[in-house]
Amino acid sequence: WLKVHREEPPKISPLPEFYRQTQAAYKVLASAGGGSMKSLTKDAHINQQVLILAFGDQWQSQVASFGRGLSGSSGSGSGP
Repeated sequence: WLKVHREEPPKISPLPEFYRQTQAAYKVLASAGGGSMKSLTKDAHINQQVLILAFGDQWQSQVASFGRGLSGSSGSGSGP
């Protein structure tokens, strides 16, 4: 919706039941491991870092380019 209309949708539908069940299961897993669960849907920088950690440093420039297209941010290209 954001990519096409460049604004928040007027109304967001409730989550499907299977998604709520999955979300509850993740909360149980996080709690059992001593952690917590947070939504990352509105933090492009964290999402980019998670993708790089999952797929490897070789994808850093592609992930940053993708993030710039969605959020208009310049991205972070700095290394460790």
